[in-house]
Amino acid sequence: MGASSDPILSARESRVQGEGRSDYHASSGPMVRHQRGVPMSPQLDAIANRAKDQPHAHFTALAHHLTADFLEETWQQLNQYGAPGLSGETMDAYDRVRRTRIPALVETLKAHAYRVPPIRRVYIPKAGQPQKRRPLGIPEVEDRLLQAAVNRLLQPIYEADFVEGSYGFRPGRSPH
Repeated sequence: MGASSDPILSARESRVQGEGRSDYHASSGPMVRHQRGVPMSPQLDAIANRAKDQPHAHFTALAHHLTADFLEETWQQLNQYGAPGLSGETMDAYDRVRRTRIPALVETLKAHAYRVPPIRRVYIPKAGQPQKRRPLGIPEVEDRLLQAAVNRLLQPIYEADFVEGSYGFRPGRSPH
């Protein structure tokens, strides 16, 4: 399929899949789609509807959705108690400067100059085998924000491809 005629999806978009469980909750008015209990933005709702209505559509460009407002919404949904990355910057420290850092991040993305910072490696005990350890990578706060935002963009596309009986490792569902 070619470029979308939907104004919200204006650019070409890519058929990759992926964030937050999408549910419909009835209310007194029209049904509102939610991701993890948070109402979906109109952009995400349009992406989800296109993925559902046009299963063979190709989403080739979604980066234009990574705006300062979208990243700010994503920040509000992030776990604010995450461990600091290699630089030691905490979620609280980033929160105090996010109003200047998020627009700067968007500009870096637009300039195709974003580089993934090094990830802090820690080893935690394996479940059921405390004598063994497994590696865990902890990204920087800003990288965690960007990963969550990309996940929010991709989740509605992936979710459209799953059948209702599919539970394994989907948001809001147990793999059992």
